[in-house]
Amino acid sequence: ERVIENLLADLGRIRAELDVARRRLAEIEQVVDHHPFLPVFSRQAFRRQIAHALGHRDRLTQPPGLLVVALLNGDAIRREFGLAARDQVLRHLCDAVRAILHPNDIFGSLTGNDLALLVFVEEEGMLNTRVGSLLKAAADNPFVLDQRRIDLAIGCGAALLAAGMDVDGAVAAADADLIASLR
Repeated sequence: ERVIENLLADLGRIRAELDVARRRLAEIEQVVDHHPFLPVFSRQAFRRQIAHALGHRDRLTQPPGLLVVALLNGDAIRREFGLAARDQVLRHLCDAVRAILHPNDIFGSLTGNDLALLVFVEEEGMLNTRVGSLLKAAADNPFVLDQRRIDLAIGCGAALLAAGMDVDGAVAAADADLIASLR
């Protein structure tokens, strides 16, 4: 009887430790899933969202598309005004993009000056409409730093996520479209 009581006491302590570990894991996942200073998913979390969309593509009522948004003058802003200014510009760009997001859109960071949107569209032509909306949102929302207007130079590329595509292929397709649009 005493052995059973000791085992039950040990089990209670182990359960409490497990609850603490689960809460800590949830906190860590929250930190890892979000960009350190932008209101978007981190690169890793965003790539998981793309993988999820690709894995469920056949069951989605609207096909997924990927939009890559590049702050083309991000490095120039950093050189002229500093890192903090570049980060403020990126936050400003995020706010401009968030203002035009659809409810199901997923917004994330790819790296540095590159952001991306996972969107769900009725047809491929809608991707071009979304690109136009993004470019307009950026053009209509210049950043002001110390009473000085800084126009956002934005590039945008799009790709419909196709069967057999992987995450790297999806990002490469949207990036190739962005590069082609700049030529």
